[in-house]
This record gives sequence, structure tokens and C-alpha cells, in this order.
Amino acid sequence: MCILARLIKQKKGVISIEFALVFPLLILLFIFVLEMSRLMFIASSLNLVSSEIARRVSLSEDVIKNSSGYADIFSEELKNELSLWGIVTDKNSLNVIVKYCKNTQEVINEQCSGSLKGDSKIIYYYVSYKYNPLFASAFTRLADSSVTRRTIVYREFHS
Repeated sequence: MCILARLIKQKKGVISIEFALVFPLLILLFIFVLEMSRLMFIASSLNLVSSEIARRVSLSEDVIKNSSGYADIFSEELKNELSLWGIVTDKNSLNVIVKYCKNTQEVINEQCSGSLKGDSKIIYYYVSYKYNPLFASAFTRLADSSVTRRTIVYREFHS
């Protein structure tokens, strides 16, 4: 029993030293998980909004016919569907480019026009978010491709 008591007394500061060595690693792990969760939220949000936009625009007969109309629909859908978007992200970092194409060959060759014409049957959305990490700049390179969405919508109802 004396030997056990002596061992406990000799290891009095070991817990403090182990905590001092492990705690910074736990903080780094927590920051990494937090940053990755934020990045996944942004990417998932863009997926949701892109699919909702595609569904809404392809089925709508009374969509606004000017060039900014489809971008306005995107912004409205983002506001309606994602209440947390403004809290977790910066709304000014979102970039939406809407182009109009006559056929799939124009989409493949990236020859779509920026203005809506009567014979434009395809809408090409390019949505990107300029990701600014909260903690480490290493996440910027990781996020470059994961926060960009390209959606192609066939306008069923066009004039």
C-alpha cells in the first residue's frame, strides 16, 4: 500500500503537463471542424438553391423576361430558403452570373449571351461564393472549387 501511495504522490503534476500538451491540439481540431462545417453549409446551401431555381424557372410561365429577372429569382429563392445564410456568410461574396443559350453546343463552347433573346431556350447559372475563412487561410485553397455551382435550366415556357 505504501508503494501505491508513493506512486500517486510522484505523479502529481503529470495531468497538468498532459493537459498543456494536448489542449492546443484539441483547439486546432475544434477550429478545423468548425471551419469545415461552415464550408459544408455553404456548399449544401448553394446545392439546394440551385436545384430549387432550376425547378422553379423551368416550370414557370410568368418569369420576368429581362436579363436581371433570373438573377433576382435566385436572390429571392436564397432569401426564402435559407434563413441562416446571412448569419454564417457574407451576402456580398455571392456572385451570380446568368447567361442565355440557344442550344447545348453554345453551353459546351461557353458562347452563351448575357442578354435574353426570344430563341434562348437554355439558362446557364454560374454561382460562386468567395469563401473567406474565419481562422486559417489554408481553407481558401480547399474551398475554391467546392463553393462554385453551375446549373443549366431548360426554359420550357419561352416566347
